[in-house]
Amino acid sequence: MFSASKSVGVRIFAAVALVAVLTVTASAAPIAIQAIQAPNPASTFQLSFSGNPLPSSFISNTSFALTVDNEPVGTGAASFQSYYQDVAPLTIPDGQGGFVDTGDLTVEIVPGSSGISSFDAGTGIFTTTETYKISYTGDLTSIGLENGGFILFPSTSTGIIAFDPVDPSIGTVVQNWQGTYLPLGLDYTCSVHATFPEPAAISLLGLGMLAVLRRRSR
Repeated sequence: MFSASKSVGVRIFAAVALVAVLTVTASAAPIAIQAIQAPNPASTFQLSFSGNPLPSSFISNTSFALTVDNEPVGTGAASFQSYYQDVAPLTIPDGQGGFVDTGDLTVEIVPGSSGISSFDAGTGIFTTTETYKISYTGDLTSIGLENGGFILFPSTSTGIIAFDPVDPSIGTVVQNWQGTYLPLGLDYTCSVHATFPEPAAISLLGLGMLAVLRRRSR
């Protein structure tokens, strides 16, 4: 059995070790977060035609890997390493007074399409630009598309990462990406609510260090 003095010594040693690891982590590689869709609030996908919103569809599944970095100084950086969604069917005007059904949708980011981005460690706010590949299962030949296929949506994304103040290994990501598909004159907005129960590609101490940096930047 440990004596009181030995127990105190162990705690001091652990604290010193933690500080040492955090010091090393401060200059570590960018932080990658693996997130999954939160059950609430609902995540949705909506189209607008000629400025008029169309009925939105629910997103049943989202998973993504988001990397953020304090470098370069002044702007930071953010990018999605992977992204996947399952979306319920949407309806699109057919140009003849009716509508066509897209069928079930899947959403992915086109590899290598990430562009200008930013990340603020003090607020958790990030921005990204990328191209989303929207695969559909419906027959859209009446609006000039294929019977089952995909279209590419160039988009800009804004969001905020909120780390739990007690346990920074968990937190939430709120993301909105939007843009315009010019061939059909469609505006689109995707609103996503996600959680990260544990970090990916880094240790718990890495997220702890990010929380420390956020406090110091305030």
